[in-house]
Amino acid sequence: MTERPMYPEDNMMFSTLSDDANVWLYAADRRLSRVHAEQVLAHVHAFRSTWRSHGREVVSDCELIEDRLLVVAAEVPGGELSGCGIDKSLHTLDALARELDFGWVGGLDIVFRDRDGQLKTATRSAFRALASNGAVNGQTPVVDLAVERLADIRRRGLEVPLASNWHAQFLDRNTTP
Repeated sequence: MTERPMYPEDNMMFSTLSDDANVWLYAADRRLSRVHAEQVLAHVHAFRSTWRSHGREVVSDCELIEDRLLVVAAEVPGGELSGCGIDKSLHTLDALARELDFGWVGGLDIVFRDRDGQLKTATRSAFRALASNGAVNGQTPVVDLAVERLADIRRRGLEVPLASNWHAQFLDRNTTP
């Protein structure tokens, strides 16, 4: 498990997958205990060994960053990952979270790094309030949970300055980036 944010120079992550591999980011609603983090990885690795899409093997990899952010990348060599194949992974991760009594952050929430360097989450309205009171600014690192391709992570990394991503809409007009 990585104990620091992933930036583009960390491109060894998922080195066996192509730039076109699909990517999903799942942020836990809290930092997982070491035991739960190990259980998440063991469960995901077990799932990956049997993951199929219309009978074809899904080649995949995963990493859990700071016991909070799960990155899953996958592709079907010479084909596309089916909706059913994607659903299998979602159902597996949802069931695992219920079993371990934590939740995955919703896609409308914001994942960011606070001034102390900790990964945090906030609803959009709470994040807007943080921007209004100066607790976050244009340089605040944010994670774009909507990233879809491994190429995007390889090019930009997982964290980008708030001002350089769609998250910039949360900055007050009077806030400097």
